[in-house]
Amino acid sequence: MSLSSEWECMSMNPGQTTMPATSITRPAWTWEASPLMMVTTSLVIPKAARNHVWPVPSTILPLVRSRSYILSPWPCVISCPCKGEVKVTHPLSAGMSRQSCQRLWRKIVLEKFRRLFRRFRKTLMEVPMGTVGIDHLAMPTANAEKLIEFYKRLGFEINDEAEWRAGEANIFSIQAGDSKINVHPEGYTASLRGDTAVPGSADICFVWDGTAEECQKMLADAGVEIIRGPGPRKGARARGSLPAVSMYARDPDHNLLEWMVYL
Repeated sequence: MSLSSEWECMSMNPGQTTMPATSITRPAWTWEASPLMMVTTSLVIPKAARNHVWPVPSTILPLVRSRSYILSPWPCVISCPCKGEVKVTHPLSAGMSRQSCQRLWRKIVLEKFRRLFRRFRKTLMEVPMGTVGIDHLAMPTANAEKLIEFYKRLGFEINDEAEWRAGEANIFSIQAGDSKINVHPEGYTASLRGDTAVPGSADICFVWDGTAEECQKMLADAGVEIIRGPGPRKGARARGSLPAVSMYARDPDHNLLEWMVYL
């Protein structure tokens, strides 16, 4: 139940409308004076009729608010002569100080915002299908040795390198988090491949776990030239709603590489 301070005038003493100064009641605290909350110990006081339009007929039963409470839309307890005490949802304790109610208000509002944020985040992260990520990509190279050396300098791990060197595997892969890039060395043509796959045709974006300055230093220490950035960029996390910057470089095959840094 919601209450506001703009109540119609009511008679404190039914039958006596000749003395409006004592028969008109209004809330002691106005919503405008306290936009977030209204807490009083005695919520009705007599007011002059000239300040509150005209008196209502004396047949209207008065409302007597018996406890301190937080105004709309939070719970309250109301007593009415015709129905007795009416409890609305969860009544607050009587006699709460204004400071206590303010602290309780902040706690309730913060919790509601947390719940809304969790619901919003869950909605953003929900995927309406069974596909949840990328396992691997594949790209050909014109010089496997140079490519391996380049990515090792950047800190990547090379899977199946020993097996490939021993002739036990046709390809090797570059590990990046929970995903990998399968590399098809020169002289090897996969039976299933992109029709136009050639060295230098890949465009790959990595996620950097750190600051943009740290990423720049890592690339500089590895002798990799940044060809653009850092600059603001729209990434994939939270469907592009998170702020991020990125920088670009190229590998020995001239594939375009990007490092995304979320702020």
